[in-house]
Amino acid sequence: MRGWRGKKDLLSVECLSPDEINFILDCAEFLEPYSGIYDEVKEPLDICKGKTAVIVSFEPTTRTGSSSDAAMKRLGGNALVFTKARSSMEKNESDIDTILNLEAYGDILGIRGSNVMEYAKK
Repeated sequence: MRGWRGKKDLLSVECLSPDEINFILDCAEFLEPYSGIYDEVKEPLDICKGKTAVIVSFEPTTRTGSSSDAAMKRLGGNALVFTKARSSMEKNESDIDTILNLEAYGDILGIRGSNVMEYAKK
């Protein structure tokens, strides 16, 4: 079977088989015309219709948050971009508690930070 269906986490390229890597590259090639880098504007796809990606960044983010938001909109979904400054972490909530709370709000969870491998163990 092509793809990574059934896998919970995608933490690094080392956890992917060659077939899974080729599947991702095939998807990227298909989606490239919808990326917004071309002059011709394509209508958004609906492959993520009704889905929300929660993007968590424990570091300041401009490109990661903005590109994730734009990508989800182009795929017909929504994105919730979370930064540490917008959190209860100011009141000593732990990274793990923050992630566990936020993952309930979306269908996809993307995390940017130095402890991603640790977070995946929870």
